[in-house]
Amino acid sequence: MAIASSKRLEPEMLFPIVNHSHHPTSNMEIVETNETVKAEIKKLSSQALQAKLDLHDLSEELPVNWERIPEVAQKTFQAYEKLAAAKKKLAALAG
Repeated sequence: MAIASSKRLEPEMLFPIVNHSHHPTSNMEIVETNETVKAEIKKLSSQALQAKLDLHDLSEELPVNWERIPEVAQKTFQAYEKLAAAKKKLAALAG
């Protein structure tokens, strides 16, 4: 009959806890993040351009549909606001 070892294995010894907060971010992760934000900017740029064209078209039709001015202007404002925030995010990532 074998005698049991007096050394007890703690869970941490079997499954070490890895603290990722001390590991530097790899270059690949940064590139992926930059690429994700660049793709977001491309999409938002397209949306902002379409909103701009909608506002322009509305202005050319005035006084027809003048009631839509606040709606279309707000949509355009929000599109450019989102685009500016994404560009700011990319600049911060570039550091």
